[in-house]
Amino acid sequence: AEHRLVVMPPQPCLQLWGHMQTRGPSEAPQTSGRQFIKPSPVTRCLNLRAGSRARQQVQIVARLVRGAAQLTTRSTVSLESGAGTIALSQQAGSSVNATDRARVTISYEEEDEPYTAVPASSKILKINVDLMLWRCRQARLKAAITTDKEERKQLLKQSEEGLRRCLTLDSSDARTYVVLGKTLMLQKRYEEARQLYNNGTVNTGNTSAYIWSAWGWLEFRTGNIARARKLFDAAVVVDETHACAWHKWGMLEKSQGNYLRARDLWMQGIQKCRRKSQSQNAYLYNALAVMAAELGRVEEARAWFEEGTRTLEGAASVALWQAWAVLEAKQGDPTAVRFLFKKALVANPRSRYVHLAWALWERKQGNIDVG
Repeated sequence: AEHRLVVMPPQPCLQLWGHMQTRGPSEAPQTSGRQFIKPSPVTRCLNLRAGSRARQQVQIVARLVRGAAQLTTRSTVSLESGAGTIALSQQAGSSVNATDRARVTISYEEEDEPYTAVPASSKILKINVDLMLWRCRQARLKAAITTDKEERKQLLKQSEEGLRRCLTLDSSDARTYVVLGKTLMLQKRYEEARQLYNNGTVNTGNTSAYIWSAWGWLEFRTGNIARARKLFDAAVVVDETHACAWHKWGMLEKSQGNYLRARDLWMQGIQKCRRKSQSQNAYLYNALAVMAAELGRVEEARAWFEEGTRTLEGAASVALWQAWAVLEAKQGDPTAVRFLFKKALVANPRSRYVHLAWALWERKQGNIDVG
């Protein structure tokens, strides 16, 4: 025998469903030994054997009835079911008109806020913040190379607005502080950048080596060498495998003529970064080799280039192969130069810098057609 659920809805809901046609038997099944109550139209729609879409319709209509106190004279809502669509129009204080059975709409206007059957979530997805941050970074990079002043101004404004929007969504994201600080530096708004980095270290709990390193580079560019040293030191204390901080600190010491100190920093950075997978220690090898070449220590430079390219990161570094090729070009070994330029193009076939450097070298060799 079938068991049916009897639900007595409130009076407004009965008025809504009173003139609507619904599926189901017109009378309860007759069996001996059991009494069945004749189901109402709403009860038949709540039949346990009915489809899920019909039950969802009843829930939506019930929500509309509960929100009827907030509705004004006219309301419109569209309901569709597997059995077809039914048109409803409701006037304040009037009965339901169900003459048009092809489509159901209930028009309404709300006095305060829009009515929503299911409240929308206010949580922001991380991928949306990442996408916005990437677009802002691309705008900043484009502004750094453009020669049109008006375009540069618009790109920087667009980048800054987007980055500040990212900060309102997630104030603990260190990437936003770094990119926004570089955007402010392009506009020579150094004091604002300092304050931004200071806020960033506080909001991230002083645990982001990226912010400390970017702040140190800002102080280095503005001539505050002593303060820059302290900030780079803070960066490597927070994360000793942060290759960028070691590299920038070494560049600072090299600019001050402290070559041995720069060499020690880069070598220490290489040692620390070996503990971390996918580290950017190729830049440290490149800096060591280039400085040795500038000081006339060719064999030491070759040793650093060779050691760097034996690592996974170094083998994929186009800068390392190109710098080695430039060194060999000055030594006059054409075979080694062409081999190294080819290795650089294997690392990055689309590098315009490698193509340009190789073409200029071939022109100096008298190979005009090749260049």
